Amino acid sequence: MRTSAGRVSGHPLRGLTPYIARKANLIGKLTAKHVAKRIRIFGLLSSVKKIFTKSGSYIATFFLEDPTGRISGIMFPKVYGECGAMLNDDSVM
Repeated sequence: MRTSAGRVSGHPLRGLTPYIARKANLIGKLTAKHVAKRIRIFGLLSSVKKIFTKSGSYIATFFLEDPTGRISGIMFPKVYGECGAMLNDDSVM
């Protein structure tokens, strides 16, 4: 039997964890004290779904992940109209 050696890599942003921690809140460190407060998070988008609503506008659902965790999100029509074009899988936000 022949096998080939491969390398299993971690999260694409793993090396940036210290930088992300200086500029934003790490997703894995979010707690109840962050609820209903304005925070800044930074990560990689995944599972982006753009949805056309009955009212004729778009919303989007997605996951944002950094090296410490993953969080789900929703973008409502007003914000979608301003920056929905930037929502693509594997985009950094």
